[in-house]
Amino acid sequence: MRTRIHACLLTCIAMSLALAAALPAHSKGVTLRYKQSQGDRAVYKFASSARARIDVQQGLTTSQAEMSLQMSVSTEVTDISPEGDLRIQAQITSGGMKLKAEGEQSTAPVENVVVNYMISPQAGVRNAELVAGNPPMFPGIFLAFMPDDAFLLGGLAQLPAKPLSPGETWSGTAHVPTGDGETEDVPYKSKLLGMVQFRGRPCAKIRTMAKVTETSTEDAPDGSGTMTAKATITRDTTWLLDYERGVIMSADSTDRLSLTLEGTDETGENSTATISGALNSRAQLLEFNGQKLPAK
Repeated sequence: MRTRIHACLLTCIAMSLALAAALPAHSKGVTLRYKQSQGDRAVYKFASSARARIDVQQGLTTSQAEMSLQMSVSTEVTDISPEGDLRIQAQITSGGMKLKAEGEQSTAPVENVVVNYMISPQAGVRNAELVAGNPPMFPGIFLAFMPDDAFLLGGLAQLPAKPLSPGETWSGTAHVPTGDGETEDVPYKSKLLGMVQFRGRPCAKIRTMAKVTETSTEDAPDGSGTMTAKATITRDTTWLLDYERGVIMSADSTDRLSLTLEGTDETGENSTATISGALNSRAQLLEFNGQKLPAK
């Protein structure tokens, strides 16, 4: 009996080892990295649209605005450090903006913007240097757009050091470039939703959520009182990372903005204004190293 049990155990162990060897690597967990090679080039299409509402003194005065932006972004890996950091030059090569408010509509081209980035293998933005141009901005809701909005989720595409299996989560604080040489700390939480095929490439499907709240109080320029501003922005993004080439394939984001302004004049009288808005964005990889991605 013992001999049969022993033989059965050996057979089960052998079968288990054979089965494990036959399973795809990501069943044990996949390590996600932003790991392109020197000279790699990518072209992205980025589009964003927003609606904003301004409410003064609880309905005394209200107005609405609609804004949209389209831009093309190109990137090139110009150098790689011994630690694996990527030096990337990215630029907004073309685009346009539309604004509709109070019955009037205006359009404007997006100027060429060039930014040099240093990005870690975990997709952390170590440095972002604006070389040329002024990043486009939606007026009223104070949202500026950088090239990394197209290829790096605006700095939120953070990757963990550990291997991941579908369903696992990770969180941290991203140092997001603001466009003026500064960075903003944004807490985020991400989840690996699964492994999928997208346009012929093996991709990790990820959901990332982030929220940032800021409050500041300043004296009015004319000394007549004070003004306090409180802003909250939340972002929900689902994105696809080609984990073999280390390049983001697509990203769909929804941002919600709430801004409250409270003022007090020298007599103690208060005034309030609120700005609320929703913004939807989509980034898509169109070309990688000169090869256009298939439509499906």
